[in-house]
Amino acid sequence: MKNPIEVKINTIYRDISRKEQQVADYILNFPDQIIHQSIGDLSRQLGMAESTVFRFCQRLGYKGYKEFKIDLASVVQSERAKEHVIYEGITEKDSPREIAQKVFASNQQALQDTIDLLDDKQMTAAVNILTQSEKVIFFGSGGSNVIALDAFHKFLRSPLNVGCNTDNHIQLMESARMGEQDCAVIISHSGQSQDSLQIAGLAKKNGAKLIVITSFLLSPLAELSDCCLLSTSKEIDYRPEALATRLTQLSLIDALYVNVMYQNIEKSEKSLEQIRGAISITK
Repeated sequence: MKNPIEVKINTIYRDISRKEQQVADYILNFPDQIIHQSIGDLSRQLGMAESTVFRFCQRLGYKGYKEFKIDLASVVQSERAKEHVIYEGITEKDSPREIAQKVFASNQQALQDTIDLLDDKQMTAAVNILTQSEKVIFFGSGGSNVIALDAFHKFLRSPLNVGCNTDNHIQLMESARMGEQDCAVIISHSGQSQDSLQIAGLAKKNGAKLIVITSFLLSPLAELSDCCLLSTSKEIDYRPEALATRLTQLSLIDALYVNVMYQNIEKSEKSLEQIRGAISITK
């Protein structure tokens, strides 16, 4: 089971330098030793400058190595106190129910990892941006477009003026027409999708606010954002890398939706009544 620091490292590992990856690998493999090492001890052992170790700690969100060590010690102590549960990979001998159990366990871990990463300031900023925007458009390419459509479907019940489209060319046109009072919510697991980066660039060029939901904190898309919410997952055999991530992204969207609805309960209730009235004729 991943600990919170391991989850943080996974969100930046792909996009950091090789030397910083060496620091990450050492921390993941020898957390108990790190607790008793100074930054000088660690840098000499790894054959690199102290500044590399210091920069890596800052990338994780710490002021420096000392603050990182304090948090790591707390995590290690907490992990020792827990009863460790290991979710084994799926094998051909597993029954259908055993496979289902392992899939559910993987999903549960993905959700726990995501809540461990959730930054209160980023969530608060995202809610403020959404409620203060004249127009909110949800964007996503490929599998992420399904998440964007789900977000659009949810937020149609809110007081917000929202939009979403599945066609990439129309998405580009919509982003080009956004202004300073608008918000683009872009979902991308990798944060590297060229379609998403083009949309983000056009929206930012016109002054629109940008909320990004991704699994990689240092990705190009995250770097462009005004506010970034991190999703993550623990994948198992025969599942594409981003599959469990979809569940965490949906949960982040749900959290944003509920927060927005509670910002102005009177307007939210009125909006819900209008939507319920509109669809009641179909039942």
